[in-house]
Amino acid sequence: MSTFAGMTAEALADDLRMALHHWRDIEREAVVTDERWIRALTPLGNLVPGIDVKAFALADRDAARAWIAS
Repeated sequence: MSTFAGMTAEALADDLRMALHHWRDIEREAVVTDERWIRALTPLGNLVPGIDVKAFALADRDAARAWIAS
């Protein structure tokens, strides 16, 4: 994610529905961004049981993919 300009309520609801439906299928989530505020919020994802969430800089995109695959 190189920029974030906002999200509509409908898009947020769609994302939440999908996440709730598939959360047991997800073991790891890599957040790839240089936005500091997004990286700062990333640890909140670890509050979901069974999902490990980690932030990576855009330059570390390959490391994020490797972490997801490991």
